Amino acid sequence: MKVTIHPSQLKGIIQAPASKSSMQRACAAALLSKGTSTIYNPGHSNDDKAALDIIQKLGAIIEVDSSELKVQSQGINPIANEINCGESGLSIRMFTPIVALSN
Repeated sequence: MKVTIHPSQLKGIIQAPASKSSMQRACAAALLSKGTSTIYNPGHSNDDKAALDIIQKLGAIIEVDSSELKVQSQGINPIANEINCGESGLSIRMFTPIVALSN
């Protein structure tokens, strides 16, 4: 079988989700900044879900939309005695000192 491939052009828009590490960092920054933060094209990996769970347990309120997250925070106000980073090495390294900032 012979196949001929002819060159062509692609057109369109791609909305790629955030990488795991940038999503987790955005969650931490949203928690630390008072007010409302918007994260566009959030990731959906297990590490990302763990980071969202952590910031909720540290007092953030999260509104989920199909293409963005709105994070409302008044700083670090833990509502739980434990947080679970899952298997995320970045989350354990990043959120440990953040938790230490709480009263």
